[in-house]
Amino acid sequence: MMYEMNNSSSSLSKKPTTNSSFYNKTWTGIVNQNNNGADSTGSQSTAGFDSPKLGGVGDFPHQQQHEQSAILNPGGGEGDGPAWMRSFRFFGLRLKTVTALLMTSIVVVCLCSLGLSLSFEFSFRNVERGFGEESVKKLSNSLHDDFDVLFNKLYEYAAWDDVFNIVQEQSVQKADVLLNEYFSCDYMKRANLNYIMMYFPNQTFFRGVNCFGGVKVSEFPVELTTLDSSFFVNLSIPEKRQETFLIPSLTVDQLMKKSGISPISSDLLPENTNHTNIIMVTAQPIQPTDNSVTNGLMIFARYITATIMLDLARRNQQCNTFFDLRDSTDLEVLRKYMGFDSVNELKNYLSTQHASTISTSDSWTIETPFTMFPGAIYDDSKKRQCYTSTESGSTRFSSFKLVNDWSGQQAVVIRTDISREVYSLGWLSFLYTAIAILALVILMAIAVMIFVEFVVLRRVLKIGRFVRSVTNENDLSRRLVNMSSDELGDLSADINGMLVALEVSQSKLANDNLMMQNILERTAIEEEKSRCILNSITDFVVTVECSSGLIININSSFENKILKKKPQLQHSMKSAPFENHLINEYITNYSTLQELLEKLDILSRGGEVFETTLFSDLGSKYPVNVSVNKTKMTVREGVIGDAFIIVMKNLSEQTELKNMLTMQQEKLMEIQKVAKFDKVMADKELRNKFKEFTIKERSSENFLFLEMVEQYKTISKSKERAVLQKEIIRRHLLPNSPQPLNVSQKILETEYKKIASGYGQLDLFDKLEVVVKGMILDDTFSRFMIERENEESTDTSDSTSSMTNHTNC
Repeated sequence: MMYEMNNSSSSLSKKPTTNSSFYNKTWTGIVNQNNNGADSTGSQSTAGFDSPKLGGVGDFPHQQQHEQSAILNPGGGEGDGPAWMRSFRFFGLRLKTVTALLMTSIVVVCLCSLGLSLSFEFSFRNVERGFGEESVKKLSNSLHDDFDVLFNKLYEYAAWDDVFNIVQEQSVQKADVLLNEYFSCDYMKRANLNYIMMYFPNQTFFRGVNCFGGVKVSEFPVELTTLDSSFFVNLSIPEKRQETFLIPSLTVDQLMKKSGISPISSDLLPENTNHTNIIMVTAQPIQPTDNSVTNGLMIFARYITATIMLDLARRNQQCNTFFDLRDSTDLEVLRKYMGFDSVNELKNYLSTQHASTISTSDSWTIETPFTMFPGAIYDDSKKRQCYTSTESGSTRFSSFKLVNDWSGQQAVVIRTDISREVYSLGWLSFLYTAIAILALVILMAIAVMIFVEFVVLRRVLKIGRFVRSVTNENDLSRRLVNMSSDELGDLSADINGMLVALEVSQSKLANDNLMMQNILERTAIEEEKSRCILNSITDFVVTVECSSGLIININSSFENKILKKKPQLQHSMKSAPFENHLINEYITNYSTLQELLEKLDILSRGGEVFETTLFSDLGSKYPVNVSVNKTKMTVREGVIGDAFIIVMKNLSEQTELKNMLTMQQEKLMEIQKVAKFDKVMADKELRNKFKEFTIKERSSENFLFLEMVEQYKTISKSKERAVLQKEIIRRHLLPNSPQPLNVSQKILETEYKKIASGYGQLDLFDKLEVVVKGMILDDTFSRFMIERENEESTDTSDSTSSMTNHTNC
């Protein structure tokens, strides 16, 4: 096990500190504290205890008992203190109990009320929304039924041989006779019909009838006389049916005025007061009775009048309103109901909502409303019809559904409003429930208060008085009388058992304390031995916590050479120099700390080693060989966990020897290469071959320069050397030389100045010769030797083959 080292080598001779572990620190602190207490009171006991009742224990338990007495008996008097203090505590506990019960009751009532209110609100609001959706669906189904009624009437005439033949013959006279005979205004009034229209297959209007309130109107809406081509799609299919809404540009009043009929009065047409300009249109191909072919289109249509709206309201037991989105008055009324600031804002909002498209299938009838409003108050107004007059002026729940016309444009908003009786009934039920809960909570609180007073509080106060009495008298031999077998009886038995245990344990405390001090002294000596052995190792030794990668311990070699010095905060001046250091700050082979810890775990299990380099603060490199062992130890005060013991063997000397050997080998190879070059230059035949090789390689200028320098050095007279000096400069060193040297321009300029200023000195070209020779050795000569070796190996192979063939012959 590795122990924490001191901050300097001189501290190794000091006595080890007692902060090596939480156990050590805690018990040593107790011993020192008790010894200090014994000294201050004049006691000679080793552990600092000398109480006669505890058998040699000192003043500490006695002082502790006085502190407990001061806490439990703040009056400081005998027994339970003054009468007013006892009265205050007596009523204080009861007051706290009553306050707690009262607060609990209030919280319970509030929470129950809040929970019930939210539950009722969400539940009945959802129920109300369900009723609102259902009201819209019922109205949609009623409209769909009315379309079916129109289809049944339409089919009687559209699938009739007489109508088919008249359209086929294109006889206007016969058509007028048929319309006058079968579609009088009285009949159309009874049948709730306003328009009977017939069209040719080429989409041309043929003949028709327009009656309103029993009055025949000669003018037709232009939207019906020039029917859109979408009505004539798949006209050849006899089974084709179409139903939709159509809103003409002219109202009924305008059509009647245009036809020369006086304006509608309530006396003339009382059932059509407050009618809408929305037309229900049903269309079917004209065909014979056998449904074999088609010839044109026939339309039955009617306005949604006040009579029809009232009939819809009575059938569904609700109130209905139809808003024409092309009527400015309807838009203004709808804007006020929905709470928008302007009509344009309303239109923009409606353009983002889904609109139902009327079709012969019933899928559009089950589509939900696009919005709903609770709590609105509606009076009887234009285009609003209710099944009973008592529904006006009360709070209503409204649902709005958007419907397209025949062109797919948003045309009609249908509003249904129903009574909020269910919602009101729900809140009334909540009120009754809340009152019942409040009464029940009050009764329960009173019952709990009575129970707590007689069963709990009085007995608890009795136990408290006994404990204070034992504390004040310092008499552990007393026992509490137990007269029940419930939890408080168990508490009394436990208090008696505790008093018995205290008598036994306090008699052993002094002996245990003395024994613990002896153990800690022996442990400190062993720590000192281990620390001395660890710091005597010259290699680097580090202990690392497995889970966090924090450095726990280091030896002096690691501290002096590798440890990175970090500035310490004022509150941590006494902490270890490696506190909060991570191992990946020193072993940097891995990108993350987790990868490094995984590698160390593998090495600890396999016994392998790996090499890395450590760097000091001064930049020194220390190549090391890392080996890892894993063990359990105290990683911090009071915590035992897994730790890596990392031994990093210093390989600096071995690395230096390797570098020196490498340098010697490189120098030897350089000498061998120079010797080979000198041998080639000394051998005339090899020299000529090398010269030819430089010419072939287009690098002969450097070789020729060396030949001329060699010739220059053989001349004995400086005057003759000066002549050759100028020739060498002319041929190789000038910018326009015929054979300029292939060397660095900077070197050439420097050497040229020195050579040009000289006069036949023998060593004038030495430095430039060394540079040129080095370049030839590294480049051209190396390639020449490789080529020569390849030629020699080829000649050897050819000779061997010839000898083999001669032998075979």
